[in-house]
Amino acid sequence: MADKRWIGGAADVAQVDHVTPANVYFDDSFEITLADDTGASDTISFTATAASVQNVVEGLAAAAAAAKAAGTAPWDAVTVTEDDTKVIITADTAGVPFYVTTSTTDGGGTDNQTLTRSEGTANSGDNDYNTAANWSPAGVPEAADDVYFENDDTDILYGLDQSAVDLSSFNVAQSFTGTLGTTSAYLQIDADDVRIGYHNGPGRPSGSSRIRLDLGSNECDTVIENAGTASSTSDCAINLLANNSSSDVEIRKGKVGLGNLYGETATFGVVMIHYTSNPRSDCEVYVGAGVTLTTIYTAGVTRIEGLVTTINAMYGTLTTEGANGYTAVNVYGAAANLNAAGTIATLKGYNGAVIDLTKSHIARTVTDTKLEPGAKLITDESYVTHTNGIESIAGGGKITYQAA
Repeated sequence: MADKRWIGGAADVAQVDHVTPANVYFDDSFEITLADDTGASDTISFTATAASVQNVVEGLAAAAAAAKAAGTAPWDAVTVTEDDTKVIITADTAGVPFYVTTSTTDGGGTDNQTLTRSEGTANSGDNDYNTAANWSPAGVPEAADDVYFENDDTDILYGLDQSAVDLSSFNVAQSFTGTLGTTSAYLQIDADDVRIGYHNGPGRPSGSSRIRLDLGSNECDTVIENAGTASSTSDCAINLLANNSSSDVEIRKGKVGLGNLYGETATFGVVMIHYTSNPRSDCEVYVGAGVTLTTIYTAGVTRIEGLVTTINAMYGTLTTEGANGYTAVNVYGAAANLNAAGTIATLKGYNGAVIDLTKSHIARTVTDTKLEPGAKLITDESYVTHTNGIESIAGGGKITYQAA
């Protein structure tokens, strides 16, 4: 176990990989799959027309050249040559890595053909997580390490799949102003604890404009103390994915998306959005349509499209949208605009609650509706069915019906 601190600054070196066939038999098929950190992936193949290594490397090099000429990503970012014994893949841009996997299919011979990838020159670059010189002490983080991003502005754009390394903790200070992940790819990590936006010194550092973390399938507890400002007003400075119903998230300040980008899916446990000195604006949290979580406590501005078992609207403004229903919605000192089309099994308003069911003209059902003294409910008889009526506990609560 060690402390690893990101420092960036490594020299840019172009990656070179070698791919070598062996035991070639007529009609054996050889495949090379090339991938990059943007998510692009493409496979070229060649079926041996002669029982020779030279035949295969020439065929694969020709297929790669054709893919590059056609602008097929990521072949368009490398140059492929051959020397009669092996295929040589070289990055066109120093510091930008690529990833090679190989496979073969027997053509009817002895089925002992191989296609082996080996390293010619390792990628090096100041934006590459996998470059040892970017870390202090030198070396890419390993299992049980504590990782820190502090007082640096170097973006991490490459080497984004770190999901196989079980870190003890992953820490991003508010003084880190680089970015983690790209507009199209998340930094994938496996850590027991994640802490983002902490700052214990003087001044008010701006934080990162883009932190995209995929926390993976193992349990992870995340605390977000602050966030930077996203470069686009339509995005969040922090976007998280997870795939574990015990992965809890605590948000104290900032604009945060949970599986909020188009087409994303994610699973979380409990999400706690804290009351702050300005509970209506210090936090903005967006829960995407493909998200499942157990319980959420809301404050600030919260918008939920995903599937949540229990919503506790504590402060600020809550808006629900989409098709999902909820087992329980408890509204305390918040304004709740409940527009989602699914059924709410139990809706309860407490003192200070303002519950509005009139901002959507989608037919929907609330099975049990209960209001305590000091709660206000605005409902629409044309679109909302209260199956068991509306119960005013201790004679409390104010009900306003919008005319049919």
